[in-house]
Amino acid sequence: MIGLHAVPGLGLQRLEALLRLAGCAQAAAEDLAKWGRQMRPRWNQQVSAQEVRERGEQQLEQAAKHGAIILCRGEPGYPPVLEHLKQPPPVLHAAGDLQRLPGSENPSSPSEGPRRISMIGARGCTPYGKEQVRRFAHHFAWAGAVVVSGAARGIDLLGLSAALEVQGKVIAVLGSSLDCPYPTEAIPVLDYAAANQSLVLSEFPFGTSPRPGHFPRRNRLIAALGECTVVVQATCKSGTMNTVDWCMQLNREVFSVPGPLQDHACSGTNQLIAEGAQVALSPEHVLAQLEQGLLPEEMADRPPVYQALQDQDLNLAQLVRQSGLTMAQVQDQVLELELKGLVVRLPDGRYHPCGPGLERKHRPRESQA
Repeated sequence: MIGLHAVPGLGLQRLEALLRLAGCAQAAAEDLAKWGRQMRPRWNQQVSAQEVRERGEQQLEQAAKHGAIILCRGEPGYPPVLEHLKQPPPVLHAAGDLQRLPGSENPSSPSEGPRRISMIGARGCTPYGKEQVRRFAHHFAWAGAVVVSGAARGIDLLGLSAALEVQGKVIAVLGSSLDCPYPTEAIPVLDYAAANQSLVLSEFPFGTSPRPGHFPRRNRLIAALGECTVVVQATCKSGTMNTVDWCMQLNREVFSVPGPLQDHACSGTNQLIAEGAQVALSPEHVLAQLEQGLLPEEMADRPPVYQALQDQDLNLAQLVRQSGLTMAQVQDQVLELELKGLVVRLPDGRYHPCGPGLERKHRPRESQA
């Protein structure tokens, strides 16, 4: 499969048709000319089985040179969430920590593990956009979520950089091969990510330079890898909207950061809200909305402090009594829950759960006796 994927001119559609005709990658590689003549439209390139093998060996050599792993569809490690795409990438090239991929911790339950939030936006972002992407990315990283983005100039690269600044984890998805990163100013960020428990991902064979048609393909991976997508700043005709379209096809939630009404750079994000996207009021709000999707068994895994707050708002001393934990343990759990946007501290010192799936979320808060 690796050698076939590296043959120029095959592409996703042709490769899919080829595998359907031949039955498997090995059979296709053994007589590529024969199967090519049967494809519609025909593919008349004369590529020998030896050339396919050599291309595969070259790809493996490049992967070793760049410290990367090649993942083939259908093999262990391939992210299950990508199977929902109309044309899943047959091959992925990954540099860094594969634990960042969804399903790597528990392949039988790919939704488990850290939250994954895609962050996208305009290349030509304004100071307002830069401020907001740093704010959201910092908080998502503090909350333990993995930030997914495309490493393009502007919002994408700023989001990755901001998450890494606070020792967060990221997945950077490229529109070129791992050895031809674009833009060049992203290289230090990508190198740092790969070396620090994050991941750089590409579906393109080594030696593939960035081309306009590659970025829509990249966008579908960004949409699929994130549980939701946050659009920070974009115009109505921005390429960002291509990723939003993919989110719609994949039934992924889209959050849009509102901007000044007179600011053309925010016209797209404001339009998304008008068309039904969720308003990203704050990083805490986005995290809380994700928590609403928790299953009962997942709720049982929440810390004792969080479970103690399901019945009523409590202060630290009351939480110590209710949970049976020490004050230090309660304070640590409360801090973690605050960073994740799951609880807020009320003016009277009590804590109130603001994240999700709560039986009591629609009833008024109880007054303190």
